[in-house]
Amino acid sequence: MAQTGKYRLGPRLGGGGMAEVFRGTLLGAEGFSRPVAIKHMLADLSTEPDFEEMFRNEARIAAALHHPNIVGVMDFDRDEQDRLFLVMELVEGKDLRHLMKVQRPPVEISAYIIAKLLEALDYAHALELDGRPLHLVHRDVTPHNVLLSWDGHVKLSDFGIAKAAERTTVTKSGVVKGKVGYMSPEQIEGYDLDGRSDLFAVGIIFHELLTGQRLFGGDLPDRVVLNRILIAPVNPPHELVPDVPPEVSAVCMRLLERDLTKRYPTAQAALSALLDSDAVSPRGPLALRGLLKTLFPGEAPSGTFRSVDDPSAAGPDVGLTALTPAPAPTPSAPSTGPLVPPPSAFPTIPLPTQQLPGASTRPMNLDVASGPLLPPATRQRGLLVTTATLLLAAIGLSAALWWRQQPAEGFIEPAPVKAAAAPAAAPVVTPSAPMAEPL
Repeated sequence: MAQTGKYRLGPRLGGGGMAEVFRGTLLGAEGFSRPVAIKHMLADLSTEPDFEEMFRNEARIAAALHHPNIVGVMDFDRDEQDRLFLVMELVEGKDLRHLMKVQRPPVEISAYIIAKLLEALDYAHALELDGRPLHLVHRDVTPHNVLLSWDGHVKLSDFGIAKAAERTTVTKSGVVKGKVGYMSPEQIEGYDLDGRSDLFAVGIIFHELLTGQRLFGGDLPDRVVLNRILIAPVNPPHELVPDVPPEVSAVCMRLLERDLTKRYPTAQAALSALLDSDAVSPRGPLALRGLLKTLFPGEAPSGTFRSVDDPSAAGPDVGLTALTPAPAPTPSAPSTGPLVPPPSAFPTIPLPTQQLPGASTRPMNLDVASGPLLPPATRQRGLLVTTATLLLAAIGLSAALWWRQQPAEGFIEPAPVKAAAAPAAAPVVTPSAPMAEPL
């Protein structure tokens, strides 16, 4: 079975202008294995210094990021043909773009997704390396890069064009990179960026989630979209959709402030305002899980364990050096493939470089408060204690009678058996109306 080092490559999951992503398996001793996502640089770019440096930069940044709402990176290496590849956490689910194409989520779920996205950015913006702040800016916060797992978790992916303030070898002067429909005004105008630029992108996503309509983007030329971001009026979500609370709409609109001095200064400040609105429910993960199950029936895994030796679990093994795409699934079969960070694919638009007035360069070392913990159940505690006491007594008596009938040297104490906990019921989510304009 072909493999390179400790990785076995499975079916191709996606591709872009710089890399393609495969499902893979990490193989270890004594039959150890773990599913992973492998992002492989395209062969024709492996000799391009700028693209190699960009790929290395993504690996360096991602390796320093350890947060539950950021896709984790496990390894970075070269194959036998000297091509770079990145090994990442495999996320099973859908990206936010797919959810937004199907329908406008309930306000509670939209607020939960945005809260988790802000937690991820708060951590990334405050990241330090060897005691020095990196002033990291993602620069490509889009629905395509927000991953939603089947179990209701939210993860930000693809730091491929993220920029640390002190690194300029890849991001050349006068070039704007990112998906144009989610750029900030200062990104379009070529200013140096700080974390507030990412917050504007979050505001665009939030507005689209709350209203079910594209804000600036759509089927328009890039230059038109960029111009709309700079000057087009933005209506508050609660004026467009009656069920959006005004206080939630206010958070969205401040994220979308074109004036940097009026926008939230940090992701933590925006998160605090959103939590104060009471729109973020502690049942967010359960609600998102239920919504995904409702909107994509049959696609979520059943939870049955499958060994990676089962071909249906890992897909065809083609090896890291053979980048032949796996056969496409038949149209009648629902897609159950994993959700992985998308390969970087972005336009480059020449623009003048300027110094951003009032840009903050201070690290944002702020902790994100955890949600409230639910108190443990105490119902019928006295009855459970009494029942447990009687049960232990009965077990002891039975063991004593059995032992008296056995040879003295042959007694083996049986291992205790733990009772299985009843699974929690997933919340029932009533789908709202589909989006007025698909994303």
